Amino acid sequence: MATEMNANAIICEVMEENGISPSDIPEERTFDLERFIRSLRHRKKWSKRYYKGRAKGEFKCGDDECANTWTSPHSWCIVDLREQTILMTFKQKCIKVKERHVKADPDYEGEDPTYIDENSVRRMVQWAVNLHLYMIGKLLEKPKQELPDDHAHTAKHPPHLCQMCKLLKRRCNGTMAL
Repeated sequence: MATEMNANAIICEVMEENGISPSDIPEERTFDLERFIRSLRHRKKWSKRYYKGRAKGEFKCGDDECANTWTSPHSWCIVDLREQTILMTFKQKCIKVKERHVKADPDYEGEDPTYIDENSVRRMVQWAVNLHLYMIGKLLEKPKQELPDDHAHTAKHPPHLCQMCKLLKRRCNGTMAL
């Protein structure tokens, strides 16, 4: 596996490059995942502090008997601009051992991504910053998030193995409903 990079440092750099300091971000209510997911399902924004983003991530199966690794351009996370950190990541299950995990642990949600592509993370953070600027009226057009350069929009992405797809009750890559 590739070396993990410091996503928090990238968040700080991108915010500074855009003239935004943490004190510019409103101190809002505590993060509520259920409320956040409801707003995403209905494509509504409820926060000027927390933003979803996706970057190229690498996953490694947590099963001791499986050495499977995979990458995905649909490695989702929640970015907290006020704390300049990745608040949480969304998991993906290993396609090779999914059934064994489910039988052993019905609550198994999958593996967390490791962010390895600095350009992909930088693009994700820039999108979150641009979305914040749009939310406060400093950008006129709502920004669109770009996929990593090396993955097509139709890259293989099994929704039944993706925590974000399950929470949204639709494909997280926007290609079609589940």
